[in-house]
Amino acid sequence: QSSVAPFYLLPTAEEPIGHWTFDRLDGQTAPNAVVSGQPGAVHGATAVAGVKDGALSFDGRDDYVALGELGQFDAVTITFWIKGENVGRADDWQGLVTSDAWEDGVFLIGVRGGRIDIHWHLGEARRGRLRSGRLKNGVWYNVAVLADRQVRAIRLFFNGQEENAIDFAGELPEIKL
Repeated sequence: QSSVAPFYLLPTAEEPIGHWTFDRLDGQTAPNAVVSGQPGAVHGATAVAGVKDGALSFDGRDDYVALGELGQFDAVTITFWIKGENVGRADDWQGLVTSDAWEDGVFLIGVRGGRIDIHWHLGEARRGRLRSGRLKNGVWYNVAVLADRQVRAIRLFFNGQEENAIDFAGELPEIKL
């Protein structure tokens, strides 16, 4: 089970394409603070107190917020707050940013085995993977993930400090969200 508070998504050096604060829900809809952005459809998650204002609590099994297809990008920054409960189960994938597809360019962020686990489908049999150190139960973390196909890298930050990074060689696909 995890709680997630403000969730931002933006292509690097451009206007945000999404800013879902999860502070308030309109029924089962999470409003998007970006004027032209689409709202999120909440499935099963419940409103709880967050690090600042509200958050959503997910059961770690089948709760999620559907954001639809957001596009393809050369670079993105994804940032959110997370507080995990019982995050150490090794057999559990708890998706944070996921897709129904697993094809070239798809970018996934989840929690597995008590760590933030990032996957980027690089084409054919190539995969990019980056993991954080262990999360502590009941602690809020501000997480930022920067992915850039031109720089050929993924960077992971916890509370403003770089936690881990990976660099790639060769051509990379656009990032699909």
